[in-house]
Amino acid sequence: MYKKILFSTDGSESALAAGISASELASLFHSEVILLYVAPGPERAVMDGFGAGLGIPDTARGDVPRLVEDAVTAILERSRKPFDNRDVKVTQRHIVGDPAEVICRTARDEKVDLIVLGSRGLGKVAQFFLGSVSREVAQKASCSVLVVK
Repeated sequence: MYKKILFSTDGSESALAAGISASELASLFHSEVILLYVAPGPERAVMDGFGAGLGIPDTARGDVPRLVEDAVTAILERSRKPFDNRDVKVTQRHIVGDPAEVICRTARDEKVDLIVLGSRGLGKVAQFFLGSVSREVAQKASCSVLVVK
């Protein structure tokens, strides 16, 4: 039923829960998995507090590229753990851009059958200004979407 699953993570608790669901589905259906981390573009990164979300202190600005790379690697490693003891092929990707747009484009280009992602639970104010990535993906994706709380 699901030959290819796109699991998008941002490292949040809800994304980690989504990873468990994605690994169970992939194991059940013998699916290939694309594990995707989308680093927000500069405009959204500022609004999201991107560096703070990755645990990068303000005093480390000169080391930001290396720190970001290390943080992304850590997120991908953590997000991959649910797949470790399963016979599932997992391909990792890290792309910079608008998260919802990149997720939908990757799913379309890769002919994905299912997108799995977490519901991050932004506050009402942030959600008003930024929108919800999971909601936007659910509305714009050309395949089925599973949003895990």
